[in-house]
Amino acid sequence: MNKSPPVATDSPTRKENLPRPKVHYPPHYGAFFAFSTDGSSLELCSCSRSAVKNYVRLRERKDQPRYSDPLVTAPLSSKVFPREIAEKSVESDRPAYEVPTYKEGICHRCNLATPSLRYCHEMYGSKFKQRYGWYVRQARYRLGFDPPHYLESVCPTDLQDLLDKQSALSKERREIVDRGDLSDPRKREIEKEVRSVAREISNYAENVVRTEFGHHEIGEKWTSETVLAQIVERILPNYEIVRHHRPDWLDGLELDIWVPEVGLAIEYQGQQHFHPIEAWGGEKALQEQKKRDERTRFLCREEGVKLLEIDFRDPLTEEFVRRKIADVSASIPDS
Repeated sequence: MNKSPPVATDSPTRKENLPRPKVHYPPHYGAFFAFSTDGSSLELCSCSRSAVKNYVRLRERKDQPRYSDPLVTAPLSSKVFPREIAEKSVESDRPAYEVPTYKEGICHRCNLATPSLRYCHEMYGSKFKQRYGWYVRQARYRLGFDPPHYLESVCPTDLQDLLDKQSALSKERREIVDRGDLSDPRKREIEKEVRSVAREISNYAENVVRTEFGHHEIGEKWTSETVLAQIVERILPNYEIVRHHRPDWLDGLELDIWVPEVGLAIEYQGQQHFHPIEAWGGEKALQEQKKRDERTRFLCREEGVKLLEIDFRDPLTEEFVRRKIADVSASIPDS
């Protein structure tokens, strides 16, 4: 019987097979890793920059309790980041999200690697959460939420609806408790609804990370491609947005997102476009995927279609997607 790896507590450091092999874990239930080589300073992966920025903004909306350890209340808290990063955020006059040094392609997510330690004990999470829980928490920040708070300009609208519903139900439950009417049957109904909504919110972020690490989604409802489509709809509210479009000229291939009025195609490229994933066919499937991607690029050029490719390492934020759309299609006016 294989023994499970230990749970990462107290910000351990491990050597792992990554471009920066010294992996500095955050504290128990933290979110952000740092990476280094022997003798070098700590760096965060560039793919986490937008999540760090959103973390700072979300934290400003929360009341901060007092702690005996001052680094817990640091701009980049030692409860979320490795301690050395928290220390730097206290010492620096720069905006907190600019304090870390960022380096492209150095994390587990960008290298399709599994952390050597576990996020939590098996009593407190699925096998996936045990192995990738830090990245699920990062995904929450990337998506612009940390319940009950969210960033209106970042968080997908359907996720905002879920968070608003969760807050409304929690408020109703508190009112019943404050009245002392604990026998009210509505209280039990609310508690059931709260658990259901909380599960949906949790699955939303986890499914984004599942696709990034080559796993199937829970219920196969929420994916990064879905989040991207919602962002495009917000950016271009006056344009028709078509999902999974198969035009005759594309030889049976499919465009993830199609904006026909301006001839703009948007493709989301997950890990399977860059790494062999055994569950999806391994090396053979990867080579076939690369051929399809190249064929799509060629046919889009032939047809005069503007093709925007966004991959799993890119931040799924409205600001980033808006800039990328402007780069490839200047004819689209600002909305």
